[in-house]
Amino acid sequence: MSNNLIKIKPQTNRTDIDEGGGGDNAYNLSMTLAPSELQRILHQSHYTNASSFLSNSFKANMLIDSTTICERSGALDSIEYPKEKADILFSQFLEVWKIRANGSDVFDTVQDLIFACAGVLESAKQEVSRYGEEKGRSNSWKWLEQELKTWKLLYALYKDRTLVQCGDEAMGFDGATLGGSEKEVISQLYNCNSTLREYQLIIDWLEACYECRDYGPLIGHTTDRSVSWENTLFQLKKKKQLAFGTGAEIVKSIDPDAPIREKRPLHALDEEDSMRLSRCLFQEVRQGHIDEATSMCKYYGQSWRAAIFEGWRLHEDPNYDTIGANKSEKLPIEGNPRRDIWKKCAWLMADSKKFDEYTRAIAGAFSGHLESLKSLLGNSWEDLLWAYLKVQVDIRVESEIRACCLKPYHPLPEEYWNSKMSLEQIFDELLVHNDAEVRDYAQSKIGITQKYFILDNISELLQQMRHWIDNEDAECETECIPITPHMLRFLTHIVLFMRQIGRVDIEDAAYQQNHIIAAYVECLITMGDAQLVAFYTATLPSKTSISLYSKFLEKIHKKEARSIALEEAINVGLNVEEITRHAVETIRHAMPTDSDMTGSLQAGEITEFDQRKIKALEWLTFLPAQRGELLWQANAMTRTYLAENKIECVRAISNMIPSDSLAQIIKLYSTKDDIPYREDCSIKEYLSYKVYLAAIDSFDEWTRLYHNRPKEPEPAMVGANFTERVACEHREQVYRAELNHWHITLQEHVKVCRDSLYNVLVFPEMGWLIDPDPPKTFNSNNVAWETRLTQLEKLRSICIPEIVLLLYKVLHVSKDFQGCIKLADDIASETRQLYKVYTKHKLADLLSKLADSSLELLNNKLDPWAIVLLTSPLIRLLHMFRTVYQKGCFSILYSVGGNPLKLWTIHTKNGYVKRVYDEDIKSLVLEIMGTNVSTMYISTPRGNNQQLGIKLPFLVLLIKNMHKYFTFEVKIVDDQRFMRRFRVSNFQSKTSVKPFCTSMPMGMSPGWNQIHFNLADFTRRAYGTNYMETVRLQIHANVRIRRIYFTDRLYQESELPNEYRLIGQPKTKKPISWRVPAARPPSPQTIRGATARSAKTATPAPEPKKEELTEEAQPPPPPQPPPEKKIE
Repeated sequence: MSNNLIKIKPQTNRTDIDEGGGGDNAYNLSMTLAPSELQRILHQSHYTNASSFLSNSFKANMLIDSTTICERSGALDSIEYPKEKADILFSQFLEVWKIRANGSDVFDTVQDLIFACAGVLESAKQEVSRYGEEKGRSNSWKWLEQELKTWKLLYALYKDRTLVQCGDEAMGFDGATLGGSEKEVISQLYNCNSTLREYQLIIDWLEACYECRDYGPLIGHTTDRSVSWENTLFQLKKKKQLAFGTGAEIVKSIDPDAPIREKRPLHALDEEDSMRLSRCLFQEVRQGHIDEATSMCKYYGQSWRAAIFEGWRLHEDPNYDTIGANKSEKLPIEGNPRRDIWKKCAWLMADSKKFDEYTRAIAGAFSGHLESLKSLLGNSWEDLLWAYLKVQVDIRVESEIRACCLKPYHPLPEEYWNSKMSLEQIFDELLVHNDAEVRDYAQSKIGITQKYFILDNISELLQQMRHWIDNEDAECETECIPITPHMLRFLTHIVLFMRQIGRVDIEDAAYQQNHIIAAYVECLITMGDAQLVAFYTATLPSKTSISLYSKFLEKIHKKEARSIALEEAINVGLNVEEITRHAVETIRHAMPTDSDMTGSLQAGEITEFDQRKIKALEWLTFLPAQRGELLWQANAMTRTYLAENKIECVRAISNMIPSDSLAQIIKLYSTKDDIPYREDCSIKEYLSYKVYLAAIDSFDEWTRLYHNRPKEPEPAMVGANFTERVACEHREQVYRAELNHWHITLQEHVKVCRDSLYNVLVFPEMGWLIDPDPPKTFNSNNVAWETRLTQLEKLRSICIPEIVLLLYKVLHVSKDFQGCIKLADDIASETRQLYKVYTKHKLADLLSKLADSSLELLNNKLDPWAIVLLTSPLIRLLHMFRTVYQKGCFSILYSVGGNPLKLWTIHTKNGYVKRVYDEDIKSLVLEIMGTNVSTMYISTPRGNNQQLGIKLPFLVLLIKNMHKYFTFEVKIVDDQRFMRRFRVSNFQSKTSVKPFCTSMPMGMSPGWNQIHFNLADFTRRAYGTNYMETVRLQIHANVRIRRIYFTDRLYQESELPNEYRLIGQPKTKKPISWRVPAARPPSPQTIRGATARSAKTATPAPEPKKEELTEEAQPPPPPQPPPEKKIE
């Protein structure tokens, strides 16, 4: 159709073409041919068509956009091949879609995508031209050209369908009016007929995308413009002067109809030039350059050919509409008033065999002759589609003209009208065309995509896309382009575009759309770009996005990359908490493959497969709100590794959990009471594993120390000289010192290990790995929850007997046989019911070991059931003061005596113990000083197996504040026969109550202090048991001591003997209040009523009142007395 009529596709301006001529690229082949005129003819290449779509302003903008996008993906020139250069399109499409996501005009997005593809394609072509047309490289960018063409088709069609057609419906076009001129009728037809307008848009698209083929030298290379058929003219003029004839008859006259009328050919050279000119003219027609074709005919002296390009124009007389107006000038008439006669002649010309195929095709393109076009364009899908649509537009235009114009027209042949077809019929014919190339393109993915764009059948296109991704048999080619990452990118953005313009039904086509986008996301996962994966995953439904992004997270192992991946997910609005949870669960449930199970490991090593599992917990450490989920997943993983006896994996899991996790959980829920039941159970389970690990680690440390006893040196040889004997004696001394240090260290480790192992058995509340009572609203019928409870019960049956055996071994090896027998009471206790976790086999094994301990007690003349025989001298020796009469004041240290440390042992390291004279009280006192409080102390009794056996409940210390760190420790036995410790220091700020040790702060006044420690009250309030006796007392640096003694009650100063006082001190001092630990539940073996237990737990026991002590003043006046301390 004439571009001057409908103006759908702009024509190339002749002046613009001429301006590109000249310079070094001009081929000046003739003195009569201007270089600027020849430039247009010589450079007929597809580069002109590819770049004609882009304006100069766009190229400048594209350069800036590409530079910005390249900063993320690397410089474009650093990639060698076009296929690799095209990888930048992934990030460019993302940037375009992110920028235009909230834009009002969705077609600006498509334009930007076209610009991106065109920029990469142009760079790829420059790369190919730089290296030459090497095999495998010249066609490497064909797929990108096809994608670019498809984006242009989509832009043209759907902009018309979305914007123009909607506007037509709003305006309500009724069709062409009768009696108008041909131009007016067709103009109105294009306005109201969207189908015809779409046909013309497709024709314009095919003409813009046409690639000129290389048929040899161009017309300008062999022909001068001075005269047409110059060789024939020269032979006719000089026929008699020629020495030799041509050997063939040529035309006798030189008019245009001479070859047809005389049935004789032109000169051979003119025939060749005429064929070359016809080919060039047809290429111009195929590109829609009608004005250029007309100018070319005139340029080469064949004006009669130019008439063919003018006769088809629609007629319009502008003077007809201006008759009533006062216009003196007559306007020129447009078009051909005898167009019907011209068209009939052009039809006969296209149908005739007397003309060459290009001339016939040119005539057929303007007269609607399909066969002449098909015979020439039979090996290209795009050319054939152009031919079919040209004919369909011509038929519909001709029908409208003959129906609406009021003048008679010459009839056209029946074959002309029989060529009318629908788009579906056209595509069916292309699908079964004789040429293999046409069939292959019609069955290709690009061909099918373009077909459904033209037919506007998006639902069927989505189904085809899904079949391609699933590799199912569909309407696809036999040798098809595989689903490459760029093809997935192309299909995905088509889906996103159709979503934006509302051309797909979200409900009906949801599966196909999500399936296509999900396939693209899986492809992006292999590329590893978090920004790409996050953005496109966010376009999917929640369930699918969680599954896909968690799959992406499973492939990331570095912490920095994980942080970036989560940040990108948060930026696009993904549910990060569910994604990370799903990722950790998937990795946790993964089963090892054969490759993961190969290879040998050293002791203490972890397999790579287990390391990946444990490292997955890191996903839950980035957000503080996920610490509860972190504990839940870590506990689940720990249960598995404990069941497999992989203690190193359990240790690694514990190290993965941040130290502030419990604080973050409490902070999240404000208070402990508001923590949900699930998180509460997770916290207790986590603490249970911490206690278990501490027990195992302490046992390992004790085992290591126990088996590293110092080696005894070899004795001196008989007859050794003096030097050898001295060296041997020195080795003996070193050995004895090391052995003594080893014994002391071993005893300390025995105590720590015993307490750590007991912490598992006497775990607070209901016991180790036992959940608190669930609230009424909690649903415990969940399968996962029931599985967890089963696993916890199995672990108790495995770990608790193991801990008991380890504890027995420690006690038995350290010859604490009574402690071994006490294990039977702990296991048989109904409070924790540890006996229920034992099988008959394990219980028989434990009883056999306890029998060995009973035999050892009998050998030591002790009761085999651990009841002490007080009549035995050995027992009296072990329990120093149990058989001694204890009433009133019982002193165990007095600094003035001849041997104040007779009952004490000294542990000196980086310090000293000596007796000094104190100026404040004018007396000798014992001074203990050291740089490290924990390594400098004195303790009583001296033997490790001895016990004080003091039953008096009050401990009194007369000590001086040295303004340095100071602590002391008291070990007692309660009525449950458990060893309990009280540790008091001046450097601790909070009270800590543990099953076997209570630590508390202490404040001291300057100078001398008198401290009263009520052992019975503290034992009752801290542990809910009754005080029986004091076993051991340990005094650490830094302090001065006057006296340490026990009393049966609190005595007034006047009631005390003079040596138990601080000489000359006043007796009235205000006692100091001490913080007391909260009451613990009653002991397992003490039967108390529920009311009594509630009362003990709710309020601390009242401290008995202490009367003010007075003492008469003695001259001379005494110095300022120290305050008297009392621990409540």
